[in-house]
Amino acid sequence: MAKNAGFKVVSHMMPDLPNIGMERDIHQFVEFFENPLFRPDGMKLYPTLVIRGTGLYELWKSGRYKSYSPNLLVDLIARILALVPPWTRVYRVQRKTTAPIPQPALSDQGVPRIPGKDIPMPLVSSGVERGNLRELALARIQDLGKSSS
Repeated sequence: MAKNAGFKVVSHMMPDLPNIGMERDIHQFVEFFENPLFRPDGMKLYPTLVIRGTGLYELWKSGRYKSYSPNLLVDLIARILALVPPWTRVYRVQRKTTAPIPQPALSDQGVPRIPGKDIPMPLVSSGVERGNLRELALARIQDLGKSSS
């Protein structure tokens, strides 16, 4: 409806959520780009991060959630980027993280305070380990002989 009214639609997608799995992650992106009900003009891709003090952190700590390995995550992002049609702009491939923890880092309840949009790397317990995920994924695409937008 927004696209029909002349608006650009930029979608935010989050692979590696609990209980999904690699094949289902890939399938949702195939559907996302092939189904005319979706087909965004732009996309921001945010692989799941496990942040201390969250419900997902508790699942991860108890072993009920496990992030993709760094190598598997690069493969997944490469496969997703290879699916992106030429008219879809990829604005971002991961959440920006920063090295220092802002002070005060924890609220009175012990929950991390994250001002702004950057997530302090020390609060990330599992998930993306490097800041150049797009670059790594594009290199993987070239290694596999595929093209990407």
